[in-house]
Amino acid sequence: MLIFQYGSNLSSQRLNSEARLRGNARVVGVARTRSPYRFCFPVWGGINGCAAAGILPGGPGPAWGVIYEVPEERVYRHADAPFPTLDTIEDEGKDYDRGPIDVCFRDGRRPDETVHTYHPRQPRSGLQTEWHYVQHILSGAAEHDLPGSYQQYLRDCVMDNNPSLANTLEQQQP
Repeated sequence: MLIFQYGSNLSSQRLNSEARLRGNARVVGVARTRSPYRFCFPVWGGINGCAAAGILPGGPGPAWGVIYEVPEERVYRHADAPFPTLDTIEDEGKDYDRGPIDVCFRDGRRPDETVHTYHPRQPRSGLQTEWHYVQHILSGAAEHDLPGSYQQYLRDCVMDNNPSLANTLEQQQP
């Protein structure tokens, strides 16, 4: 199954870690949404203990991310699964709803099959993110060489959400 990741799972190290998919996610390519989206932190991520990323329709431009190919058994929640699945990690049905998203690769080509992502289920405002979470987003954006202007947009979104991260962000400038 093709999954578009735009938040902390941009980092293939995080997504493929032992605590997550244990090497079962394969990068297909960098992609962007075909419609404008706004990157923000509208979900309380209980696992992370801070606000988690989301993309909401109607932003200043496309949202960028990575399409991963993930085996279906590592996507769907299974009550008896002996390993984490994306639905469990994303708390699908509570924090996010998994569903299709219209994306294209850097060169404008569209994927041959449906791409899914995790859409914030009940977006909230006023939630604050933290560095231990944000660093995965920024390192993943750099790892996959997302456009420089989009990487700056992500930094700006972090600053708007939590101004106390200014010094840490300055020290981490590429």
